[in-house]
Amino acid sequence: MILIAGDSFAADWTIKNSKTGWVNYMTDVVNIAQAGVGEYKILKQLQSRDLSLYTHIIVSHTSPYRIHTSHNPLHINDSLHYACDFIYEDVARRLPDVEKFFTDYFDLEYAIYIHTTICKEIDKLTSGFKTLHLNHIDWNGLYKFNNSLDFSKVKKSINSSNHYNDKNNKLVYNEVMKRINQ
Repeated sequence: MILIAGDSFAADWTIKNSKTGWVNYMTDVVNIAQAGVGEYKILKQLQSRDLSLYTHIIVSHTSPYRIHTSHNPLHINDSLHYACDFIYEDVARRLPDVEKFFTDYFDLEYAIYIHTTICKEIDKLTSGFKTLHLNHIDWNGLYKFNNSLDFSKVKKSINSSNHYNDKNNKLVYNEVMKRINQ
C-alpha cells in the first residue's frame, strides 16, 4: 500500500468535484494530502501514520511562503481546502489584515529557514522507508531531498485537479510510477 501526503498537488480533488488527477490513477493508496497546506501540516500528516505499514511514501511538498493558521476564514465550508494555510495569492484584496502582514512584515529568510527545518524533519522521519519527494513549484534554493521528482516546469492549470490538465496529470502519474517501480 502507498501513502500519499502533501498539498493540493497530491490531494484527492474528487472530494469536492468530479475532477480526477494523477493520484486517482493509482491503486492501493491511502491519500492524506490536503489542499493548501503548508509544510508543517505535511509533517503532521506523516506523523499521524505508522509509516511502516506502507510499501512506498509519496510526499508532495509546498511553498515556503505559506503561513500556518489553524483557521482560514476563506475556506470554512470547503471540503477540499478546509485545512488551508495562508498564501499571498489567496488573501490579496480578500483579507486586508493578512495581506498587510505579507506586504509589510513577512520575513522571507525566516520562512525559508522554517521550511528547510521542517523538510529536514520530514526527511529524517521518512529516511528508513521507500519515499519519493515531489515538488511542483520552483525549488531553487530550497532543501534538497535525495529521491525526488521536479515537476516545476510542467505547465499548471490552476483550476484543474492537482493543478494539471489531463495530459499533464498522466505525465506526473507515469513519472511517479516509473520511480516507484524501479
